[in-house]
Amino acid sequence: MKKCNKCNVELVVEINFNKSDYKSSYYICKKCKNAKVRAKYKANPNSAKLAKEYRLKNPNINKRAVKKYHKKFDIDGHVVYYLPQYHYVGVTKNLYERFKTHKYQQNRWLVDDFEIIYKTPCRKEALKVESKLHSIGYYG
Repeated sequence: MKKCNKCNVELVVEINFNKSDYKSSYYICKKCKNAKVRAKYKANPNSAKLAKEYRLKNPNINKRAVKKYHKKFDIDGHVVYYLPQYHYVGVTKNLYERFKTHKYQQNRWLVDDFEIIYKTPCRKEALKVESKLHSIGYYG
């Protein structure tokens, strides 16, 4: 049982909270989150429509850029990549799948402009490079 920080009601974690909130110290129940999304949509009802129109007009922007990079650099193993627009550094083995999560889960990030910083067959090595960049000040 955890207490929702928004409505101050004690609820069962597995049923009333999203899985991503389990590790967080700030819990907001699904009901409160849904109310927040509805209020945001009512404040600007055209935002969802505009985002959908953009995705329909530009369906392959991300796919083209990533496939071109895969062919150009022959990516095999793990990659440390950089998104300059967000000052973000990350590690992945599959750029296309990773960028899908950026695009659809993290506030619809635009991932068309990216750079490969480091390539290696060893994941531990890539994570060391990423953590070093995080200590310098990059997000991730």
